[in-house]
Amino acid sequence: MTQSRQPKARPQRTRRLRRRTPSNHVGAVVTHRSKADLPTKTCMTCGRPFTWRRKWADVWKDVRHCSERCRRNRVKAGRGVSGARQ
Repeated sequence: MTQSRQPKARPQRTRRLRRRTPSNHVGAVVTHRSKADLPTKTCMTCGRPFTWRRKWADVWKDVRHCSERCRRNRVKAGRGVSGARQ
């Protein structure tokens, strides 16, 4: 006697929703600042204005160049803008 087995029905997978903490929870530090309110400087190499970045928070007073490329291509002799676009 052979019995034909029917495959067992698989239970449907349910999606687990991640529990998100609301932005106004007690431990949240929310400081919104518009980009227009951020401090700006002029790049010593290209002469273009650039704005503050979070990674520069501790060294903002020492930042002189807008990018690594400008820092690498800076003028060694003398200070000031060399070939700046206007």
